[in-house]
Amino acid sequence: MTFNLHELCVPVDRSIREVVASIDRSGCGIALVTDQEGRLLDTITDGDVRRALLSNQDLGAPVSELLVGLSPVWNELRQLTGASM
Repeated sequence: MTFNLHELCVPVDRSIREVVASIDRSGCGIALVTDQEGRLLDTITDGDVRRALLSNQDLGAPVSELLVGLSPVWNELRQLTGASM
């Protein structure tokens, strides 16, 4: 299977719904969440989205809400930078 890596990238300010659409389009089961400069922040998988749905997460919420608690690197970055994305 070949794919365009750029198609897997989703900006951190996009909604969870938009991430689901990206995962569906790519067929890879994953989205690469990037900052405003295109740097990788974290990944979101179809499993992460399923867990969010089961916990009644709002699909209109920014994908950054799913990143909290997923990755120790993301949490450390938020603490160091004071990011509130």
